[in-house]
Amino acid sequence: MSAEDPTYSFLSWLRTGIANSITTVSGATRATIEVELTATGTGPGGAVQQTIPREVGLYGPGDIVGIDKKAIVKVEPRHWTVGFEPNYLPYVEFYDEDFPWRYTPAAPASPERLSPWLALVALTEDEFKDGKNMQGRPLPFIELTAAADLSKVFPPAAQLWAWAHVHVNEDVPEASLEAALEANPDRAYSRILCPRRLEPDTTYHAFLIPAFEIGRLAGLGLVVEGAATVSAWAPGRSQIPNHYPYYHRFRFRTGALGDFEQLVKLLQPQPVDKRVGVRDMDVNHPGSGLPAIDLPDALAGVLKLGGALRVPLDSLTGADQNEVLAYDQWDETPHPYPHPFQEALAARLNLADEYQQQAPAGDPVVTSPLYGRWHALARRVEPDNTSDPTSRNWLHELNLDPRFRVAAGLGTRVIQKGQEDYMTAAWEQVGEVIAANNQLRLAQVAKSVSTCLYDKHIASLATTDAFLLTAPVHRRVLSAGLTVHKRVADSVVPSAVTSAQFRRLTRPGATIMKRLGLSSAASAIVEAINAGTMPAAPAKPRPDGAGTLADVAGHLDAANVPKPQIETLDERQTPKDIEEIEPSLEYPGGPDARKAFGQALIDVYTYTSVEFKVPEKSPLDLGGVVASTLEALDPATSIPKRTQQTVQLPAWVQADMVETFAPVMAYPVFDLPMYEPLSELSTELFLPQIHLIPQNSLTLLETNQKFVEAYMVGLNHEMGRELLWREYPCDQRGSYFRQFWDAGSVLPDAAEEAEREALRDIPKIHQWSKLSELGEHNHREAGGDAAQIVLVVRGELLKRYPTAVLYAQKAVWHQKPGGAYERRLDPAPGAVRVPLFEAKVDPDIYFLGFDLTAADAAGDPDPLQGDAGWFFVIQERPGEPRFGLDEAEGSPPPPQTWNDLAWAHLGTPSGASIDLSQTSIALGNPGGEDAQASWDANTNSAELAYILYQVPVLVAVHASRMLP
Repeated sequence: MSAEDPTYSFLSWLRTGIANSITTVSGATRATIEVELTATGTGPGGAVQQTIPREVGLYGPGDIVGIDKKAIVKVEPRHWTVGFEPNYLPYVEFYDEDFPWRYTPAAPASPERLSPWLALVALTEDEFKDGKNMQGRPLPFIELTAAADLSKVFPPAAQLWAWAHVHVNEDVPEASLEAALEANPDRAYSRILCPRRLEPDTTYHAFLIPAFEIGRLAGLGLVVEGAATVSAWAPGRSQIPNHYPYYHRFRFRTGALGDFEQLVKLLQPQPVDKRVGVRDMDVNHPGSGLPAIDLPDALAGVLKLGGALRVPLDSLTGADQNEVLAYDQWDETPHPYPHPFQEALAARLNLADEYQQQAPAGDPVVTSPLYGRWHALARRVEPDNTSDPTSRNWLHELNLDPRFRVAAGLGTRVIQKGQEDYMTAAWEQVGEVIAANNQLRLAQVAKSVSTCLYDKHIASLATTDAFLLTAPVHRRVLSAGLTVHKRVADSVVPSAVTSAQFRRLTRPGATIMKRLGLSSAASAIVEAINAGTMPAAPAKPRPDGAGTLADVAGHLDAANVPKPQIETLDERQTPKDIEEIEPSLEYPGGPDARKAFGQALIDVYTYTSVEFKVPEKSPLDLGGVVASTLEALDPATSIPKRTQQTVQLPAWVQADMVETFAPVMAYPVFDLPMYEPLSELSTELFLPQIHLIPQNSLTLLETNQKFVEAYMVGLNHEMGRELLWREYPCDQRGSYFRQFWDAGSVLPDAAEEAEREALRDIPKIHQWSKLSELGEHNHREAGGDAAQIVLVVRGELLKRYPTAVLYAQKAVWHQKPGGAYERRLDPAPGAVRVPLFEAKVDPDIYFLGFDLTAADAAGDPDPLQGDAGWFFVIQERPGEPRFGLDEAEGSPPPPQTWNDLAWAHLGTPSGASIDLSQTSIALGNPGGEDAQASWDANTNSAELAYILYQVPVLVAVHASRMLP
């Protein structure tokens, strides 16, 4: 047992408090206990002490007219459950571990047996009817009908102790229960079972009712009378004996016979019939003027049309393998490639290209489609060109082999059948692309118009004129790593000459130009300033008499105040030292004032010692800055850049389309498992001879990658034609469908695109190498050509239990004591592989694909070789505890373990309750863990809970049992 496996403990009963003092049962309506009261006092003779015995009645079922709903933590099955296993037992769980025995008005019948004050019964809809609301009835009630057989509906009253127990979620002995509950009270709870054997496909109502008559009377509001221990369904009761109040109820319906264990045992591992996956295709009369396919006599004019799966080829030997190879290599014998049929078919496919080059003289001919032509950028197929290595590539094999043309044609039929749905989904995806194309068209118009204006009014200007005209954008244009505005500021050309005011003042004939006697325009003035022949305005001189920092520095020098002496001034110097600097100064502030004055002198001296130099300005490279500005303003550059910043495209659209203003050729992506529409056309098209897979069987097939690829190319080819017909912005080279199998169970809900990409079945078709062959494009496999093993399960198991866990686990050889070897599950980390994909064919066939080949799965039969292959495991998903017995047909042999115990061993008929007095069961193998429980006269409820507990089932089948 691993650390993750649950560990449970069952205890027969638990009662706390004063109720444990009940030792005898009287005929009263309450259980009583003996207590003694000791009274002391003073009498004539001195101190007096007297003991007074009394019987004290305890609260019991006759005092209970309801329970808190919070006391119930779970019911099994849950309310309104459909499909509950009829071989399991319903139950109710309570949070308080002592609740079922808290008000029991009796002492234990034995140390391990105490009846609960509650009972759980399950009734069919014809065995009762709901009672009407009546005044004075504290609890709702039901009325049993004549169809209710009390001997079946209710368990024997004397055996109620057997159907209630304490459940602890850890391995704890009874003596340590109190300590365990103090550490964590949530570890334990109590449970009451209903011991009735349910019938299949029947609706039941479960009722939690009083187990004692006094509880029944109290719940009905009747006079509580009689002995406390009388059963609620004992004969001879007088007050409305067929009315029963209830504290809680729930409803459920049973399913068909068989639980997980029974259904998984029905699955028989076996090799698949070799006819599965292929069916005959007559090629003696191809039609359309094509010649018959000349085949060897052994093939009798029949080829084998495949499906998505096939019998694992590596597992076949001898004549079976030779037969398969003969069909696969039909075009090698008796004629070498290309077969005459292939040459004739190629000529027909090439008619479309020939008609485009030269129109036919007569009526045109509708040719057959050349599948994959847009993805491969091929207009023709040339099978007779033996010097061309691509003459036998995937395009030729797909189009010239009738088996794969049929598969591609199936893809065409799927698209034609669902074209409206696919196009609706495609238009929903292309909304952003249409908006982007509209912006691109507007940008293309803007570029054309702007180019005309640019060439006429900007690019044709002289250099200086262009410099002045483009001045407003100088701050946004880079030239030699700096903005043009910065380069102008660093030159001899003042920025004022680029202003609109300067150009207005210096236009030819302006007043200022006449006054200055200048006839040149602003451009000539800029050139003259840049050349140095016309200086700009000089710097303003200093007004007469204005002082400068240099003057201050000179004054300090004249006063003989040297820098070192000033820097050493601080509060430690004496007044005499300061008077040597300036005798006329007085320092009323003391040392702090002297320090501040000294620091001020240091600052003044520092600033007056700085020499400010005006940088020399150089001429401006007018040609360079103008060239940079014109290049930035060129619409051929600026408008595409601007458009690229504003047009938002999906990630899969090429960005260079914006720069060239080419319409965005988008294509929709459909992450749908495309095996489904194929199987909806016909399951025989998905998997020929699928009916030969037996009921209740486990077997192995492998993927037929060539068929899958041909089918997917047909899908994408026809979808491209449909998109073109609907004027969708598409170049027909998109791979719209790349998912054949269903990978949804492997992908998380928020899977990233990289995760989805890794699980797609084929790469993008336009990326297929022209030298590759059909069947070499398995996107999940590194080499691209390996077939992957597929586990096939046919039966009710996964239909009834869709949450079952299936996986592959590595096998290891184990040597038994006698020297023989057997395969066992490898417990090492990483020895488990989950399915990569799955598929389902209604009603009951399931396919699960694994990243294994048939050779990997089978391993080597020689244990000395080391490779033991792989097991395929079917495991019941662990959940809440469940109780019941197995279903078995006929007279099963004695059970070897309690897990083998079936209803037939008890002899309990369907619809009846278990009667322990009629049953004593002995195990055929009584050793091991099962020795802790027995089903005999000395059993108790804890042992029965252990026996009835249904362990989650795990079945492992080695691949070698399912391969030929």
